[in-house]
Amino acid sequence: MGLFGKTNIDPKEKVNEWCKKLRQEGFQIDRQIRAIVRMTGSLQKSTEVMKMMSSLIKVPEISRTMQELSREMMKAGIVEEMIEDTMESVGDQEELEEEAQKEVDKVLWELTAGQLGKAPAVSTTTPSIATTEPTVTLEDEAELDEMQSRLAALRS
Repeated sequence: MGLFGKTNIDPKEKVNEWCKKLRQEGFQIDRQIRAIVRMTGSLQKSTEVMKMMSSLIKVPEISRTMQELSREMMKAGIVEEMIEDTMESVGDQEELEEEAQKEVDKVLWELTAGQLGKAPAVSTTTPSIATTEPTVTLEDEAELDEMQSRLAALRS
């Protein structure tokens, strides 16, 4: 009879089997330890990188810059809205002018008892100015001759 009751297996084989299982477990533990060591090394390197990045990047400065950018973007949005409102009001003014012109036409029609509608339309083109050649009189010719003689005297 064996240690744990009646068995047909030889105790030496049982010990060999346990040793084999212990070695396998030892190998697994060894692999896990190596994986943990590699992970530790990676974490140390990433910590160093994070420290370097932290020293390069000033968080308060970036925060202040982002706040300023946010303010500027808000101002730009407000300015854009103001421009849009202004452009809309310009369109409204054109409509207002058209309505005012219609009212003026209506009042003039009523005042003239419809006679204004019978009047010819106003021409928007400017009349052309006839260009005529100036007429030269004898006195002008005499003055011209005198001026030319003076010019010749000055040249010599």
